[in-house]
Amino acid sequence: MKNIKLFLQSKQTQLIASLIIGLLLGWLLFSRGGEAIHNHIHQEISEKSSWTCSMHPQINLPEPGKCPICGMDLIPKNISENGENPSQLQMTTQAVKLANIQTTTIGQLTSTGTIKRILLNGTLQEDERKIYSQTAHFSGRIENLLVNFEGYKVQKGQTIAKIYSPELVSTQQELFESFKLFKDQPEIIESVREKLRRWKLNNAQIAAIEKNHEIINTFPIKADHSGFVKSLHVNLGDHVKEGSTMMTISDLSRLWVLFEVYENDLPFIQLGDDIEFEIKGLPGQKFTSKVTFIDPVIDPKSRIAKVRTEILNTRGLLKPEMFASGELIASNTSKTNEEIMITVPRSAVMWTGKRSLVYVRIPATKIPTFEAREVVLGRSLTHDYEILSGIYKGEEVVTNGTFTVDAAAQLNNKVSMMNKGLLLKTPIEKPIKDINLEIPDFSAITDKKFMDRQKDFVKAYLALKDALVTANYETAKQHNQQMLEIISEAFKLSVEDVAAFWEKQKVIIMKQGKLIVK
Repeated sequence: MKNIKLFLQSKQTQLIASLIIGLLLGWLLFSRGGEAIHNHIHQEISEKSSWTCSMHPQINLPEPGKCPICGMDLIPKNISENGENPSQLQMTTQAVKLANIQTTTIGQLTSTGTIKRILLNGTLQEDERKIYSQTAHFSGRIENLLVNFEGYKVQKGQTIAKIYSPELVSTQQELFESFKLFKDQPEIIESVREKLRRWKLNNAQIAAIEKNHEIINTFPIKADHSGFVKSLHVNLGDHVKEGSTMMTISDLSRLWVLFEVYENDLPFIQLGDDIEFEIKGLPGQKFTSKVTFIDPVIDPKSRIAKVRTEILNTRGLLKPEMFASGELIASNTSKTNEEIMITVPRSAVMWTGKRSLVYVRIPATKIPTFEAREVVLGRSLTHDYEILSGIYKGEEVVTNGTFTVDAAAQLNNKVSMMNKGLLLKTPIEKPIKDINLEIPDFSAITDKKFMDRQKDFVKAYLALKDALVTANYETAKQHNQQMLEIISEAFKLSVEDVAAFWEKQKVIIMKQGKLIVK
């Protein structure tokens, strides 16, 4: 029993009890049975307040200013009593002016006259077409490795290694024997020479062998291409086979510049478009080149594709992996077809990832009225979005203060960025176990004393709630005690079933409220 008492005295239990009371009050006030009481209280509040906080909708003040809880600017609250169209929101002219809400009339643009500037970032990369594998032309053992580290610059025809090859030694002996035995059959001698040529020996080397009539034990491997050693695959003394890769050589005389482009910008880029860019490692220098390739596949994680251009590197100042930043000026359609499009400024569009929303001002209304309109976005321009459907030429859209209008729509249970449709105020099904869902007819209540005391009860409950929010438990206990005193009074009601209903709810509220007093 002692542990149970300590649990009931804990702050957590007090908060839970207050929440249960709040659920009960919300059900009583907003259900159909409590509609008369709710309307009576709400009417008195709404006549005195028109400004609230987007984070604390319980704040209602008659003038604009700062929220007393969080310090945010107050926003105008909807004063419309119509409620016929959940997509439309009415605001006073003064509220529109104070919130600095501005609109723009939608027009049409001709695509061929529209220019989009796409900012690009990328890196310099090796031209993959100029990366070569230097192979061993014959089998043997590396006796001398003249290029023995990565980054070494080689020229075409330069000796990079010397290899001892038993096959070449035996072929030289075969050549000498063919001269002795087949002097009258030059085709046999030529076939031996051709074997040496297949091993990449040139005519000059073969002629020197024949002239000196001496067997050469080690033969040179010469570079097939000029460039820098990208990777080295052998060491001195290694045995290599014919055709095995000894090293990879990269020719850096021309480089690729690979720019990253997001998928929504890809429709604006075509082969042959000019890109102006700068290299971070060469400040002050500007380069211009054309788009030579557009990656056909988008990266599934980053949602980008690579766009390639090329640049000469005759002086060797450019290095792979250098950063580049540039700008591409592109038409938003093909250069041959002219297209008419509807566009809106970017500031007018609220985008949730799945839905795109704009607020359209309804013309010829006495009170400024704004309608939430879902739109389908097309291409992204520099300062605008193309609209495929949802609005039409000549309509006014909110371009400044869009979030203010949307916040007011959310507070007034209208269609908004986060609310796709009108929220339904449905009764809570069994919020508390002991609640009787047989709701009596509250329209029969005419007792003025009951109505006044009910208003006092609600005010005490709201004060209790505010005290709990600020963690002021002593003040919370005081307001809770005031609330219990009000509810414990016997209401003299003429309608029997209403009196019985209230008596049962009083027992529940008294039971939960006493936990806070302890």
